[in-house]
Amino acid sequence: MKREYVAPEGLLEILNEKLYELEACPDWKFRKPPHGPKKPDANGCNWSGIVDIEGPCTECGPTLRRVILWARERYNLLPGQTNL
Repeated sequence: MKREYVAPEGLLEILNEKLYELEACPDWKFRKPPHGPKKPDANGCNWSGIVDIEGPCTECGPTLRRVILWARERYNLLPGQTNL
């Protein structure tokens, strides 16, 4: 699947929108864009799957991972864009 390029802030918005759509963890949110861009990994994704999240419980881990994996298959960060 060809990935769409987005700015870090756009990727953060996409992650939070997808998480909100699932309605499984309404009190969770992604706080900062993932780190990148970096050299694409073996799957072609150029951003880290480790993200800064905020929420009240530990039961949402599988849902958060599902959202991250979904986004890593579809989006790459724009080259030359950085997030601090």
